[in-house]
Amino acid sequence: MSIYDDNASEMTLQGYFVLPSRNKIPHRFVRGVGLVRLSGWTTMSTPLPTPQPDADIAIRLGGGVVAFDIDDDGAVVPILEILPASSVAKRGQRGETHFYRVDFNIPNENFYDGDKLVLQVLYTGRQTSVPPSTQSRRAIADRCVAGREGA
Repeated sequence: MSIYDDNASEMTLQGYFVLPSRNKIPHRFVRGVGLVRLSGWTTMSTPLPTPQPDADIAIRLGGGVVAFDIDDDGAVVPILEILPASSVAKRGQRGETHFYRVDFNIPNENFYDGDKLVLQVLYTGRQTSVPPSTQSRRAIADRCVAGREGA
């Protein structure tokens, strides 16, 4: 079993397009090989079935789900004063990501303060890991800060 296997069905029922991942990159399990980078994930019509051993879980954005990824701890409060309240959010090593349901397209966009990336708007063609995924390179776990774990 894996984090993906434990959470994929429920998250799919909640309307998320789930992806198995490793180190924040979509992967799939190949018997006898293990996890390999997943190609074509931006256009897949259905999520991969379980089992996906050793896989974390991510969601594909777009299709009505947008993420505002605040990459600077100092910018979290000012940005959240502008955004509407979100019932689903996560905290990573730095900053927070807040998720919203929308019924219109939103362009992916990066916002900077000088040379420092402060905010990413993530939609079609983007993905992000979600709790309870662990990021082995960062040696921390994503934590749910709003909503429920794995939502």
